[in-house]
Parts: sequence; structure tokens; C-alpha cells
Amino acid sequence: MKSRIIAAIAIASLAWLPASSRVATAIYCYPGDPPDVYQACLAYNAGINQQVNNQRQLQNIQNQIHDVQAQINALYALVQSLNNQIAAQQALIAQTKAKIVQLDRDIRFKQAELTRLQADVAVRDQLLDQRMRYVDGHGPMNYVELVLTASSFNDLVNRMMAAQQIAASDRKLLDVLAVEHTQVTSAQADLAVQRSQVSALLLQQQ
Repeated sequence: MKSRIIAAIAIASLAWLPASSRVATAIYCYPGDPPDVYQACLAYNAGINQQVNNQRQLQNIQNQIHDVQAQINALYALVQSLNNQIAAQQALIAQTKAKIVQLDRDIRFKQAELTRLQADVAVRDQLLDQRMRYVDGHGPMNYVELVLTASSFNDLVNRMMAAQQIAASDRKLLDVLAVEHTQVTSAQADLAVQRSQVSALLLQQQ
């Protein structure tokens, strides 16, 4: 009877001990003990085995929780990285759109300047064409004819000055036309470059 009481006390003490302080150690059950003691010993060992199994299951669950938490942390880091990439891409798109707007504005201004230059060139080309037609019809200015047809010395001076002014005007007109043709060519090249830049920026957004 005393042995049964001791075994019962041991089992009860084991049940009340915290899981962290229990020593999961089985004991040897001697078959020669009284049946009650032997059965109590077997029950004690069964409890120890169950405790070991429970601890293993708990450890497995804790390991699974740790793995899941690590996966969650990795996914969170990935989401954060993707958000940063999206923000950077959106900023790049905004900058690209701003550049396209500025280039479109520059193209409109450059196109207006080109149109004005082309109009000026057309007017000057027409004026030069008229002067060339006049020279073809009347020939170059003959200073002997000016002297012979002048009614007075003052008339001669006025005619010679007018002839010199016409010649100087023609030279100036040719110089201006050369400059304006160069400006037109340069403006056309600038427009081509700016349109290429717009096309490249549009491709970046795709």
C-alpha cells in the first residue's frame, strides 16, 4: 500500500510541475512489483511518453511558426522593394512626361520660328528674283549712260548714288538670304532632333 501511495504522489507531482521544469525521464517498471504498483509505473511511463510527444509536437509547431514568420518577413521585404520600384518608375514617368511637354512646347516655338524664317526667305527670294529679272532685261548699270543722260551735275550725282545704293542693297539682300537659308536649315535640324527625342521618350514609357 505504501508503494502505491508513493507512486501516486509521484504521478500527481509530475502533473502539477510546469512543463519547462519537468524532467521527462521514464523509470523501469519491475514486473515482480504488486500489480497496482506495476500498473501505476506503466501509467507513469505512458505519461512521460505522452509528454515527450507533446513537447516534440510543440517544437514542430514552433518551428513551423518560425518558418512562416520568416516567409512573411521575406514577402514583406519583397512587397516593399516592389513598392519602391513602382515609386521610382512613376517618378521616372512623371519626369519623362514633363520632358515631353517641354519638348512639345519647344517644337511649337521652333516651328513658328521656322515658318517665319521661311516666309521672310520667300519674300526676299521674290525680291531678288525681281531684281535679277530687271538686270536681265536692262543689263548692268552703265555709268557712261548715266553721264550722257544726266540733265545736270546734281542729277548725275543723284543717279550715281542711287545706282550705288541699288548695288549695295542687292549685296545686302544676298547676304541676308544666305544667313536666313542657314537659319532655316539649322531650325529644321533642331526640329528633327527634338522630334527624335520625343519619340525616344515615348518608347521609354511603353
